[in-house]
Amino acid sequence: YGCIALGDCLRVCPSDALALVDKKIEVDLDKCTGCGQCCRACPCNLFEIVSFKKDTPIHYVGCSNKEKAPGVKEVCSCGCIGCGICVRVENSPYYLEDNLSSIDYKKATDQGPLDEGKNKCPTKCIYKLNA
Repeated sequence: YGCIALGDCLRVCPSDALALVDKKIEVDLDKCTGCGQCCRACPCNLFEIVSFKKDTPIHYVGCSNKEKAPGVKEVCSCGCIGCGICVRVENSPYYLEDNLSSIDYKKATDQGPLDEGKNKCPTKCIYKLNA
């Protein structure tokens, strides 16, 4: 469920917006054109194109493991365990699907519920990226 660092996404990115750093892919948002080539090339289906406003933080769930909590805990200390705490935040844009928290970015219009869900996450698998 995680990056296997084959570099398929790196090879297809026409704007050189991706880099492999410490065995993780990093996206340079200033270079990314949103073409979606990385989405199509990733064998693990780990990329998602998300619209955002400049100078507005982007929240994301940094996990794609769809196993139930015991299976996740067996292989990762910071994976989503599907507890739903982030979903229960008032006006939450988070939702659970296949034991995994996700964000409905169309509902993510207010930073408050995004931050609250992130802060309540027991495994800290929700991240905030300042764009």
